[in-house]
Amino acid sequence: MKEYFQLIALAWENKKYRRRLRRLELEKLGGFTWYRGLMRVLQRTYRWRGAFALSRASRRKISLPESDLIYGETLPLTAYDLLTHIGIDHADHIVECGGGTSVFSLVAVSAFGCRATVLEIVPDFVKKTREVVARLGLNRLHVKQADMLVEPLPEGTLYYLTGTTFSDESWKTLQRQMAAAPVGATAISLSVQLDSKAWELKETLTLPYSWGENTVFIQKRI
Repeated sequence: MKEYFQLIALAWENKKYRRRLRRLELEKLGGFTWYRGLMRVLQRTYRWRGAFALSRASRRKISLPESDLIYGETLPLTAYDLLTHIGIDHADHIVECGGGTSVFSLVAVSAFGCRATVLEIVPDFVKKTREVVARLGLNRLHVKQADMLVEPLPEGTLYYLTGTTFSDESWKTLQRQMAAAPVGATAISLSVQLDSKAWELKETLTLPYSWGENTVFIQKRI
């Protein structure tokens, strides 16, 4: 019973945290046409079945460790601040490794006009993101249903990946995949730093995500 009430308290705190971030996001991004359009389409697309429900359902269908399929969101404000900090522009090609709702790439293409490729293994997320892309007319964003642990990664200038919940074995495999990235490429990795033999750490940030504050490692391929 004690654990039940602790979970209720945590859920309530997270709800307050998300509301506070939503207010900050509206203050900073609410005046942008691209932001209003993106949020309107995302809300419509996930109205009847949310991203967390899609993620839970996928665990019964995909033969990956359950930890690899735990869902967490990159918030639009976090994506925007991070991309602004890095100095992204229309010449960049972002490769998002495990997109979920693909907010990071959607913000990158909508706000900065760059090109993006999303690799996502869950068919429902692929379908939903393609719907969002079509409704917004984002012809520079390509969504590919793929297992990023098996298929070669596309050549990009910026890679975005979340190491927060990967199993040890999956993270080792992804490290080998990332070692094939072109020299000079930038990688943004959440929670876990990439192999220092292939990637030089340039900067560490702390930014808000749907689950709370998270360490973000910005690295350069050497």
